[in-house]
Amino acid sequence: MLQSEDIGNKEKDLIYDLILNNANATLAIRDLCERRFDKYKCEIITGDKNGSY
Repeated sequence: MLQSEDIGNKEKDLIYDLILNNANATLAIRDLCERRFDKYKCEIITGDKNGSY
């Protein structure tokens, strides 16, 4: 999509920014979860045999 000639530079910049913001948010959430796991020794919940949590 970003290589299409039908999309302008402003749209490309917006999409890049959204992707970057999403990646940064994902990393921040992962970091928070890892810190909480290390601090509180949380149990990892993987679900039961049926995939329910």
